[in-house]
Amino acid sequence: MSSRNRYLSKRERQQALAINQGLSAALDDFRSGERNVEKLIAAAKAHLEGVDRLQYRR
Repeated sequence: MSSRNRYLSKRERQQALAINQGLSAALDDFRSGERNVEKLIAAAKAHLEGVDRLQYRR
């Protein structure tokens, strides 16, 4: 666990993990040749169901 993550609650750590997993999934798809932005976004969002607040720009 990173030094910053120790300040997070258990729920916040779970949300941070979900965000990381979503980004990793999109990166894996990109590295596998996927270039469709909508599909890459969908791959990331698939991991974010438990994240109740997330601000991002598209």
